[in-house]
Amino acid sequence: MREYHWRNQKQEFLGTRSGELLFETAHLKTFRVSHFAELRVGFYFKDLDEYGLYGFFAGEPGEYFDSYYRTDSTFQEEGRLLHDDD
Repeated sequence: MREYHWRNQKQEFLGTRSGELLFETAHLKTFRVSHFAELRVGFYFKDLDEYGLYGFFAGEPGEYFDSYYRTDSTFQEEGRLLHDDD
């Protein structure tokens, strides 16, 4: 997310469409993911061949919630982040 926030300050990702590539580095690809309540960003980690999903929700004033998920290439699945998690 640090890389996303740094690039967002320079590029302004607001207004990009769902599924659109936001940026790509040697190690990851980052996509806009639409959601009815959260700001979402999808990640493809090239070296791991894994997909991740970040969600941000602003509730009552001063309440902010971050969510992290393991997902698939469609960014629709919300799975556990750690595979050994019980």
